[in-house]
Amino acid sequence: MSQHQYTVGQPIRFRFQQQLRSATATQYRIVSLRPYEDGDPRYLIKSDDERHERIARESELRS
Repeated sequence: MSQHQYTVGQPIRFRFQQQLRSATATQYRIVSLRPYEDGDPRYLIKSDDERHERIARESELRS
């Protein structure tokens, strides 16, 4: 298993799946690193445009 590619506080872009239409913002910030799941690192991310945080797979994020 490799390490997480992104760091806490780093701004990133979130490529959400089509069925998750509630993801309105695309600019997010890494809040915390989460454990791996199915071989893909996870992150807790947050946008200033949304009130809630999201769990995202590394494969859904872009710098």
